Amino acid sequence: MSAWFLGLHPEREVLTASYAAEFASDKVGGPARDFFLRHGPRFFGVALDPANSARHRWKTSAGGGMTTVGVQQGVAGRGADLAIIDDPYASVEEAMSRKHRDKAWEWYQGEFVTRCSPGAPVIHIMSRWNVDDHMARAIEQAKEAKDRYLVLDFPALAICKECGSYGIEAVNECGHGLRDELGRLPGEALWPEVWPREFLLKQRIRPARFSEALFRAGRGRTRARSSSASGSATTRSRTIAFICSMPWARLCRAIRATSAGFL
Repeated sequence: MSAWFLGLHPEREVLTASYAAEFASDKVGGPARDFFLRHGPRFFGVALDPANSARHRWKTSAGGGMTTVGVQQGVAGRGADLAIIDDPYASVEEAMSRKHRDKAWEWYQGEFVTRCSPGAPVIHIMSRWNVDDHMARAIEQAKEAKDRYLVLDFPALAICKECGSYGIEAVNECGHGLRDELGRLPGEALWPEVWPREFLLKQRIRPARFSEALFRAGRGRTRARSSSASGSATTRSRTIAFICSMPWARLCRAIRATSAGFL
């Protein structure tokens, strides 16, 4: 996503944050840099700046680039023409902790989003563990500010928009034949090469709040409660929210540009 955006706009800046700086650089910054190094000259006519090529901070030959940080890490002096929050919580325990959610949100409000240029899109990507999670707050804020926003849910098994079926017995067992944004019929897996449909169906034995967040994109239905669960969640479903104050037509173009490298 970031490399594609910078290929189209090599003079611009991308700022990405995740729950830990190391995770952000290893899983986001490094792969984006490597993609740009391999494909930038051929497809976009722009190269990686060899003098600025660290995983957490790299630049294009046109002067733009990408910076990755951890939540609650300082970002002073960094600009953002595209800002991305990818999994602000490291564990279920953090997502269920009101204190931790407040701290992450305070950092986002006071540090992260203040680095955005006027009209810069902000993309939130996460599994939905709580009705009061980071994404819920961002969407509510966008509504209050009358900003443009779009929410995309990618459950592990595609869900029928007409009846809510996700094909327990068979793909498209409801017969509606409605495909989601990725072209999947109800019951088809999000990433079958890694997590096939048969494996995902077995995960229905998990407690509801885990299966909702991990496999059905959650949609923020899980209520806040105390929890002793900890450890990083292995997510098989993703919810993505695009939020910005630019006109809708420009937002759609930005979504197409940034989503092309992700979907």
